[in-house]
Amino acid sequence: MGGALAMEGFMSACYHVCPTTISFQFDTTFMYLLAILMYIKLYQNRHPDTSSNSIQAFLILGAALILEAISIYYSSVTFWVFFCVIYFFFILILAANIFNIENKERVKQDNWFIFNVIRTVYDELRDLFKKMKEKNIPRVRPLLAFLAVTWIINCLLCVYNAVNASSNEAGASNYLLVMFMANMFVYLLYYVIMKYKSGEQLKGRAWFYAVCSVACALPALWFFVKKAKNSELSPAESRDINTPCVLLDYFDGHDVWHFLGGAGVFFTFMFIFTIDSDLKLTERSKIRVF
Repeated sequence: MGGALAMEGFMSACYHVCPTTISFQFDTTFMYLLAILMYIKLYQNRHPDTSSNSIQAFLILGAALILEAISIYYSSVTFWVFFCVIYFFFILILAANIFNIENKERVKQDNWFIFNVIRTVYDELRDLFKKMKEKNIPRVRPLLAFLAVTWIINCLLCVYNAVNASSNEAGASNYLLVMFMANMFVYLLYYVIMKYKSGEQLKGRAWFYAVCSVACALPALWFFVKKAKNSELSPAESRDINTPCVLLDYFDGHDVWHFLGGAGVFFTFMFIFTIDSDLKLTERSKIRVF
């Protein structure tokens, strides 16, 4: 995670030497990787024996980079329909795989095949309607609710981004970044909620890092959205869009975005590293899995 953050800074510097739509991939590649690694690190806290390995993690990254590269040269309605179909399919399989891991009777199945995904969805819907028919109030399992909400959020984000991007022929870089980061923070929120639901609590140091992360991330997002450049224009035309410096009469809004964004990611790292500090003296067998 630290290496990915350092490389993101280095590749961002390379992008700023000659900022174009193509070189923007240098910057976003390691942003995707940061989101993936933070998600996996958080998942490993409760699932050290079933977490994703490096092959699966970089397979996800590679697929995202291929779609991003295609979108730079061919960002049409056809591409975004293809993108949404692939994305829906992938999220459905990933959600079913995570759910099956939590059920011991299904661990031995090959969870990556679409037939097992369909079987999982069918079994859950059958059990739900059976309980409703018997007039029993179905107990909503937190993991199933989390996966359902995650899939719905991803579908809505994908459709919204596809409509926006296809209308102005924009690439998929920023949209993929939003999707990766949204998934990471949704899982982080679920983790904190389940932690308190399990009778655990965040220590003061973890709360300090969480507050610092939010305090840096929110203004960083504001500066990131207020762009004062356009990589599609010539350097001279892009300079006309520039705005006056906002810090020490030297740094502009984009510089402040880098300062705050880097600090926000660092504090998020520290929050994830200390989120289970209250379990430091607890035996692994007594730690709740969720």
